Amino acid sequence: MRAEEERLAAEAERERQEAEARRIREEEERRRREEERIAGVNLRFHNLTTELQALHDIQRVTMVERYEFEIECMEKDRQNASDTLSIRHPAETSFLSTESEKKIIDSKQKFEREYQQRYAEERKIEDDYVAQLREYWNGKPEAEYRIRDARDELRRNQDKEYRFWDSYRRQLLLAIAEGEKRKMEALMVKQASEIKAIDGRAKIDEVEWKRKKWAEGQWVEEVTRERVGMLQTMEQEEYGRSV
Repeated sequence: MRAEEERLAAEAERERQEAEARRIREEEERRRREEERIAGVNLRFHNLTTELQALHDIQRVTMVERYEFEIECMEKDRQNASDTLSIRHPAETSFLSTESEKKIIDSKQKFEREYQQRYAEERKIEDDYVAQLREYWNGKPEAEYRIRDARDELRRNQDKEYRFWDSYRRQLLLAIAEGEKRKMEALMVKQASEIKAIDGRAKIDEVEWKRKKWAEGQWVEEVTRERVGMLQTMEQEEYGRSV
């Protein structure tokens, strides 16, 4: 009876030890699988983090390259506009200068023709007048004296008319010259305004570009933080499943 009890006790102890050994093996197996799972989670999220960082780096590099391209385009546009004005402005100035000079020369030539015509008419009037005087004073006392006085009086009157006409001519030529000068001044103001407009547009574009760059930079950083946060949350949830 005692031997049977000892046998049963030994059997029970053996079963207990086997059960404990089995529990320990199962516990070690669970721990091993958990460690492998955690290691797998760690590796997977490490790779995901690396890929996400690479994506963010690519986005940042792409933005920088695009910003550099946009800066080059803005500078090129400004330079093209300046080059266009550098060609058009001298052409405009030369054209207006030529037209103004031609207008002044034409006006002077017109007055020169008028002068020649007036001179010819005055000489004809004088010749006809002297001829009439000679016919009238022919054979009379002091005829030459009377003719000379009358001719001199005519010349004085003609000289007064010439001085009046010459004053009118000078004033008109001066007015034409002043008008052409104002045209040139207006052209200079317009050209300066166009150059200033290009610089102003360039400054506005630069301000808008900087504002867009700042906004896009803020957006990218916010998206980056959100993505990193989501990935970290997912990683923590994966770790939590082992509990």
